Amino acid sequence: ALELRKRGHTVTVFEQGKVPHERASSTDVSKAIRRVGYDEIHLNLLERARTQWQEWHDRLSRSIYERTGLIHIAAASDNYSQQRWGFLKDQNADVEILDSRQARKRFPQFVYRDDDVVYHDSWGGYLRSEQAVADLAALAIAEGVTIRTQTPVLEIAENPSGVQLTLTNESAVADRVVIAVGAWMSRLVPELGRHVRVTRQEMAFFRP
Repeated sequence: ALELRKRGHTVTVFEQGKVPHERASSTDVSKAIRRVGYDEIHLNLLERARTQWQEWHDRLSRSIYERTGLIHIAAASDNYSQQRWGFLKDQNADVEILDSRQARKRFPQFVYRDDDVVYHDSWGGYLRSEQAVADLAALAIAEGVTIRTQTPVLEIAENPSGVQLTLTNESAVADRVVIAVGAWMSRLVPELGRHVRVTRQEMAFFRP
């Protein structure tokens, strides 16, 4: 919504619940930002996303993006990790490759096997995800985006005048519609939803 608004569009967001939504996957303490396991196309997208998150982080009054660094511990026989991290290294990314002796000295919090290889990416970190959603929604409103909460979209249909959105007690017409329904895909787009099985993944935090 922020990007569309910056490009001069009139933007309305329809949200079926609150913002942040209490049942959304982004309603969490944090989300990792990392460069592990991605191919060239996704790494290029990630670099663009990193720049944007940093810009928003600098504009907001509260901290949403924490650059803590990230390590990935892999066996020497793990060819997949070697390929992915080698690709990052070839892209001149600030990635270090450590043997177990170096890792024990740098990161003594972990137990390493003698043949482990440790990849350190100083860029990695995490987002304060729920806070980020709330703060960016406020920023969007300040920049002219309309956010309509508690307004579920029941149906979307294309017609000669644009795209028709059926809401609970009314309808709306737009030139373009961006659909981002996630786990509720089967409700809005049954043709796709019947082929999708949604599962719930819980993230747990442990005090070391």
